[in-house]
Amino acid sequence: MPDAPAITNAQPMPTGDDSACGLPGGTVRMMPFGHICAADRAAWDALGTECSTRGAANVFAQPWVVRAGLQHINTADVTLAFVNQPDGQLIAVIPLIPAQR
Repeated sequence: MPDAPAITNAQPMPTGDDSACGLPGGTVRMMPFGHICAADRAAWDALGTECSTRGAANVFAQPWVVRAGLQHINTADVTLAFVNQPDGQLIAVIPLIPAQR
């Protein structure tokens, strides 16, 4: 799929007494799965490699596993949340799928 710009509704995390979450001033960017740009894909892969190197990897959260799994569902409904620290370092990618209530 062609690269597309990120959804522009990214909002900074609140900067109040939220130090327990480790993200004062960090950001969460929401992006449709089918529109991940090359830079975000590379950052996500690097995060997976870093976690594996540190022995903190959960194989089910590795980028290659998530991407392979998402190929088997209707990805039009999948949004990825890219969580960055204030310095811009990617610390998590979370796949989100809306659920019917």
